[in-house]
Amino acid sequence: MAEPKRLSKKVIVILLVVLIGGGILICAGIWRERTKNSVPSGYNRHDYEKVVSFLEQKDEAGVKNGTKINKKYNRNDPSTWSYQDGSLTRGVNWTDSKSNKRVLTVDFDSKEGLCGNLDLRDCTELKEVYSQNGKLTELHVEGCSALESVWCGNNQLHSLDLSTNKKLWNLVCASNS
Repeated sequence: MAEPKRLSKKVIVILLVVLIGGGILICAGIWRERTKNSVPSGYNRHDYEKVVSFLEQKDEAGVKNGTKINKKYNRNDPSTWSYQDGSLTRGVNWTDSKSNKRVLTVDFDSKEGLCGNLDLRDCTELKEVYSQNGKLTELHVEGCSALESVWCGNNQLHSLDLSTNKKLWNLVCASNS
């Protein structure tokens, strides 16, 4: 009769280990998903997600645009979305606001091979976009009411809608195929 009690204790211990282990895995998955989709404090969610969407796109070799911009790229750390080019800091620059940072400039001009769809629609503080000599297939800047300058030559763009960009005065868009 003692044998069934031991078996029951073993079964209970195994079930507890499985339940606790499963709970830990579920919590880790939820935390990973929340971290993946979180926006750092002080950044505008819309602008942040627009930029992350582009930086997370991969080329045919599986290399993310973000990694091409900065080897230390981290989707959760906007400070890694920039790089030094001589004395210039290029990449994604934000407004100075402490509570609602908006994209101010996107300057990937010296980074060749950036690919995919750069969708910056409705980034209302965006003033400048520089992304030449890449493999951009789409560039969307509709609703960027502060946009003044776009340099997007030598990419793979077939169209570009600038009809809502009333402040735009500088456009370089040659040699797209």
